Amino acid sequence: MKIAILGGGNMGGAFAKGISKQLEKCEVVVSDKNSAKLNELKKRTNIKTVSNNVEAIKGANVVILAVKPQDFEPFLAELKGKIPAHAIIISIAAGVKIKTIEKGISHRCVARIMPNLLALIDESMSAWIAPNLNPKQKEVVKNILKSVGEEIEMKNEDDINKVTAMSGSGPAYVWYFMENMIKAGVKLGLKEEVARKLTSQTFAGASEMSLLSAETEKELRLRVTSKKGTTEKAIKTLEKGKFGKLIENAIKNAYNRAKELG
Repeated sequence: MKIAILGGGNMGGAFAKGISKQLEKCEVVVSDKNSAKLNELKKRTNIKTVSNNVEAIKGANVVILAVKPQDFEPFLAELKGKIPAHAIIISIAAGVKIKTIEKGISHRCVARIMPNLLALIDESMSAWIAPNLNPKQKEVVKNILKSVGEEIEMKNEDDINKVTAMSGSGPAYVWYFMENMIKAGVKLGLKEEVARKLTSQTFAGASEMSLLSAETEKELRLRVTSKKGTTEKAIKTLEKGKFGKLIENAIKNAYNRAKELG
């Protein structure tokens, strides 16, 4: 099976690395007009690279569209009528609807997915929808997504916009919180490397416990929050600042932006 990845940035590179490592029988080729990106990719993998998208998709069974949504219109025009009829198209462009892609390239076998940057370490959470794919084609999509982490199929395309706001952008929210926890620790007098290690391990452990536990996140939080203790004091400070509402508004605004991009 030949898989062409159009776009050699963070996500395109992550998929190239994951697929070549996990799906041994696949031939992977990455296309990008930026030679620096291709050179960087070649340093880390033995994947074939080209600078021409049309060349990359020749004979491809799967074509992964890994370019920014802002660049999509001319990008689709370049591909129109040139993609092999049997090929499965996988788009990771935030907000770009399936019908836009189908119309732009005159091709109906399209899967829209939303992974995240954790694909770089094979820990992505990828949601996807592919209403016009048959079961065998959907299995191909699943296997590709599993090469970079976990996957979940959605039934409603607008849910992909919601996923974009949650897990697609989610790593940035987590890192923003971590960034500010580290700053707070440094202001208390801790060395930055100590504050970073404390913060990173706390987030890693809390995430792992959340995945393994049958308890809800609220129940887990309350297990740490003793009455009149230090955690309660911190939580009350966050609640006074309407931290929960800020998170809700941030995710809502990200969702609205994802819809605008489509």
